[in-house]
Amino acid sequence: MTLLESVVAFVILALVGIACLDLSRGAAQLERSSVEWSRAVALGEAALAAASVDAPMSVAPGVLVQRAPWRDGVDRVDVAVALSAGRVFRITRLVPMRDVRTRAFVNRVAR
Repeated sequence: MTLLESVVAFVILALVGIACLDLSRGAAQLERSSVEWSRAVALGEAALAAASVDAPMSVAPGVLVQRAPWRDGVDRVDVAVALSAGRVFRITRLVPMRDVRTRAFVNRVAR
């Protein structure tokens, strides 16, 4: 084997190694993003369920819950969960209106 063949083989091996490391980095980043997204969906669904049935709840940091009248006999519940890099997961549900005598709008922001 000549020196030129050895250098070409080494360059090819280095390029394949760099590609494998880049794939590994991308997979790790995707996994972190998936964990964050799953956490946001779980927090949002829990806050939405509690607000929908007027259950007392403690709002997690970065979660905004708003409940307001929408149309006749229906309230609109909006939940926003802050993610990294300024992204936001939002979920909305229409629920039956609460009794007018005990009406108290939920507008909580945990910081």
